[in-house]
Amino acid sequence: MHGLKICKILDMALKTGAPVIGLNDSGGARIQEGVASLGSYAEIFFRNVRPEWSHSTDFCHHGPMCWGAVYSPAITDFVVMVEETSHMFITGPEVIKTVTNEEVGFEDLGGQPHMQQNQE
Repeated sequence: MHGLKICKILDMALKTGAPVIGLNDSGGARIQEGVASLGSYAEIFFRNVRPEWSHSTDFCHHGPMCWGAVYSPAITDFVVMVEETSHMFITGPEVIKTVTNEEVGFEDLGGQPHMQQNQE
């Protein structure tokens, strides 16, 4: 349901030429919604990369974001993050520890300093 709301907002912005400013704090897909929640990611991404989308899309992350929720902000024009609060990553530290036995923290994995370093 949440993904459909985002799609409607993006469609309205495309129709009116308005910029999009997203305020995100997401743990990823709502698993209780089943496969439909994953399908919403595809619909959102489709709208993010449409060639007629020529106006600004900006995202402000004020908390942690993981899994599919990080793809859309990654292809926007600007991303604002709060140091030591905002984190963006596909797979969290616990999974990395389980799979690779490597210790990595939220900041090193996808915190504001890490993102800034990779943009320079």
